[in-house]
Amino acid sequence: MKKTLEEFDIIYNNLHEKYFNQYEKMRIQDKKNNYKGIIGLVLIFLAMPAINVYLDDKDATYLLYFGIIVGIIGAILIYLCFSKKGTDYEKRYKEEVITEFLNRTFPEVKYYSDIDGEDKNKLIESYKNAKFDLIDFDTWYSEDFMIGATKELKFKIFEFSAEQEYIDSNKEKRYRPIFSGICTDIKLNYNKNVDIKILSRNKNTRKEQETVMLDNNDFNSKFITISNSDVEAYQILTSDVILFLNKQIENMDFDISIKNDEIFMRFYTLPIFEAGSNGPVMKKESFYRYFEVLNFIIDFSNKINNIYKDANF
Repeated sequence: MKKTLEEFDIIYNNLHEKYFNQYEKMRIQDKKNNYKGIIGLVLIFLAMPAINVYLDDKDATYLLYFGIIVGIIGAILIYLCFSKKGTDYEKRYKEEVITEFLNRTFPEVKYYSDIDGEDKNKLIESYKNAKFDLIDFDTWYSEDFMIGATKELKFKIFEFSAEQEYIDSNKEKRYRPIFSGICTDIKLNYNKNVDIKILSRNKNTRKEQETVMLDNNDFNSKFITISNSDVEAYQILTSDVILFLNKQIENMDFDISIKNDEIFMRFYTLPIFEAGSNGPVMKKESFYRYFEVLNFIIDFSNKINNIYKDANF
């Protein structure tokens, strides 16, 4: 059952009271470790001229052992500076705090920090099949998977980032961000021969012959609608769906692809499940964003599923 905003406030306040002090201490310790590593590396760098003068008259064996010792110290400092394994609080935060939040707000969803490589590749193929972009990506990264089902829907939700490789003016390899945020692959209970894309105009400038202009100027100003059939677009994008999307786009940018019995969505949120190192952990606005995005996914998918159920096309 969908939770109300009042219920969200109660759940968030309970979690904050239960976990905040523990994870805020871990965050501060993690940041201190980073600072220690950075300061140590800076000191080694500043000391190198004096060390070089001292080593000028030493034999090769001495230099070898000294180099090994400096290398070990440097490796330890780099570990402290860039590794989360000292406290591992990011991983624990997700597996404990985020998991409990999802269990209490969306019990249909189960959180996984990672999944099997083959299952992950299937999700990436689903993203490609949605054809949100006119260009291919060369590198990608995904984590934080939410998998679940209701009586009407099966859904997979995950964080995803993609980049395109290019060569700059200096002939050096660079990577251009294509997307970073939350993606979904929703399986509906009904199937229709449909292929529609609804793209945010804030994030897309595509111009295609299949663009459909609906009888709602506000919607047309906010979204690019792509379909091979105007009739198909009008049948799926009912006045209720249009009003729903017009309202949601005020809070977040997103793209949607409806293809037969699947709905693909992507939300331009950037990663949102991180505990973070700057500022206090468990910020309420972050938790509300989880809540808002998941509600949107389920509400919109149910609307399309019901349209399929009652449609005669």
